[in-house]
Amino acid sequence: MDFLNGIFLAATATALIPIIIHLVQRRRVQQVVFGSLRFLKKTSHRVVHRRRFAEFLLVLLRALALAILAFAFARPFFERQTAEGQVGGKTALGEEAILVLVDNSYSMQAEGRLERAKQEALKALREADPAAKLGVAAYSSQYDELCPIGAKLSQAEEAVRGLQPTWRGTNLALALRQANQVLTRADRNEASRRIVLIGDFQESAWKSPGDWTLAPGIELALRNVAEKPVQNVFVGRVAVPRLVVAGGFVEVISATVHNLTDKPLADALVTFRVSGEEKGSLTVNLRPGEEAPVRFRHKFTDPGDVVGSIAVKADDELPQDNVAWFCVHVTPRVHVLLVNADRGEKAVLNDGLFVKAALVPQVEGVVSPFDVREVAPDEMKPSDLDGMDVVLFLNVSKLPPDFGPPLGRFVAAGGGIGLVCGSKVVPEEFNQTFGDLAPCTLVKRAMAEGDPPLVINQVDLRHEIFSEFAQPHTGDFSLAEFTQYFLVSHSLQAEVPARFSNRDAHPVLLERVFEQGVKGKSLLLTSSLDMEWNTLCLKSVFVPFVHQVTKRLCARRTGSVRNFAVGEEISHVLWAGPPRPARGRDAPPTEDAGSARIRRLNAEANVVEWEKPAEVRKASTSVSASFAPEKPGLYELAFEGGSARFAANLDPREPDFRPLDTKLLLSTVQKGPALEGERAPGGVSVVARATARERLENRQKLWRYLLFAALVALAGEMSLALRIGRA
Repeated sequence: MDFLNGIFLAATATALIPIIIHLVQRRRVQQVVFGSLRFLKKTSHRVVHRRRFAEFLLVLLRALALAILAFAFARPFFERQTAEGQVGGKTALGEEAILVLVDNSYSMQAEGRLERAKQEALKALREADPAAKLGVAAYSSQYDELCPIGAKLSQAEEAVRGLQPTWRGTNLALALRQANQVLTRADRNEASRRIVLIGDFQESAWKSPGDWTLAPGIELALRNVAEKPVQNVFVGRVAVPRLVVAGGFVEVISATVHNLTDKPLADALVTFRVSGEEKGSLTVNLRPGEEAPVRFRHKFTDPGDVVGSIAVKADDELPQDNVAWFCVHVTPRVHVLLVNADRGEKAVLNDGLFVKAALVPQVEGVVSPFDVREVAPDEMKPSDLDGMDVVLFLNVSKLPPDFGPPLGRFVAAGGGIGLVCGSKVVPEEFNQTFGDLAPCTLVKRAMAEGDPPLVINQVDLRHEIFSEFAQPHTGDFSLAEFTQYFLVSHSLQAEVPARFSNRDAHPVLLERVFEQGVKGKSLLLTSSLDMEWNTLCLKSVFVPFVHQVTKRLCARRTGSVRNFAVGEEISHVLWAGPPRPARGRDAPPTEDAGSARIRRLNAEANVVEWEKPAEVRKASTSVSASFAPEKPGLYELAFEGGSARFAANLDPREPDFRPLDTKLLLSTVQKGPALEGERAPGGVSVVARATARERLENRQKLWRYLLFAALVALAGEMSLALRIGRA
């Protein structure tokens, strides 16, 4: 038996109070012999002895009641339950549930860590109480239950022995959240619950869960199987351009080489391959712990999925992460329609002239990724939208009648529209024409003649349009002066990546991303792109800015991601169209449009290493296939009517073996005395054990029975005292 509030046991000393009072106030009787009462002598002896016994019993009941009350306030409980038929493990705190978590991420392939983790898991299972409820799970970037809690020891051991390594990353916070959820399910009622977390505890694997902590009563024990530092050189995830257009344009493919060894990396050869053929190489020199970016330039001439790799030659313990794969989705040229209201105007007042020169420079030997066609607003026809990816409205406030529905269908299908203001824009007409598609509504011109010019001084460099200007010496938007722009309203549904320098920081650029099935987007520039209202077109940032805006609007070309991390789900649309397509261009090729197969390719991408069916999901408006690559490399999704290729790489943080401070982990996920170093052996929190004791005491509720016994004793004492008083 144990006590939750053992200090109250000192109150059992109050049981001596009735005894002391009885001894102090005991009657002092003097014997006087009366001859006439000698015949009652035997009778008086019996009465006196009976009364003394009753008084002794009365004192005993009073002392017992006080002692029972002291025990009740001490809140006793039994450390071991022995009721017959009780199911589950029994420990010093009652029933016990133990969940063993084993790290099987990529980092566990180093220096035999996974085998040591298995041995530690088997040891933890065998050290548990023979009747404890055991469970086993593996964790990496996901949580995999190998053996549910409640299994036999032999089943748990078999699950541990069958554990295989993966190529996934590690997420300790996710593993602990899932384990906490398993141990706190409504059907779990064990008094003691314990997590045994086994792994190599990389610093990169710990993503703080914020204010989240383990539920009270759950103990956490850590077992580290990393015996020594790992000497590793690896290539981080490759970065490819968001939009790559066929035609021989030079694109930059980059990656990062990391040296996490204790020796310098001298003249290490980095090789760039496309479709298995070497297209370039360079050497890097890195001190221990350093990293360096590597960049290669390549021209993509034909549309399609182009795969390749960047590899570093180094002598380290894990050569399998010395290569990173990439896939570039090369599209045909982007078709842009310029709707220009300034046609025929002089050059300095012609937005279309500056925009067209930026998109299609007339320079010998330079080929543009954009195919631009220009029309006047009053000449537009719905057929002009066919085949277009982006429509730029320059100084336009009014379109031909009934042009709204075709433009709405264009945006819904993934087209992008850019709206550029100017002196010919009338707010009322503009709002009526573009009200459903524009990011906001126009109010009026903001500046009067003679007002000092404004500049752009607030730019969100995290936004895709301005990310090209995040590095030093890549352009300064504050050099352009603005003498006029439009005030806007109803812009709460829009994102504002750039603002002016006035007191109210009025918007320069607004973007609207639609919802509810609309795939396109719209952008609005509150000033012009000619020399009428500003000098932006004369600055070095103008050409890249126009390119970035046009690429941002090209949603239908840039929406297909081709590069993933191992374990991430890859989902690719095989067919999309109206709910009931008619036979023709928009119809699926056959009734079984969703058949697809996954193929793993070799390094040259010309040999299929293995093939298996892909999971197909059919909806009323689309058919998609999905799969999750479990190993780095190149993959192909083949389906009727086409194919798509993908690249899968390691989580770029996973090859970083620098250790985590486990005290930080424990202090983050557990609160209470453990934060001050009060921790039981094996990394178990004292506060968790105390909570488990309290839970066990609450389940038994022995104090209720003790209070009832105290009431019975007091009732007996009262009844006996009344009888003695009448005697």
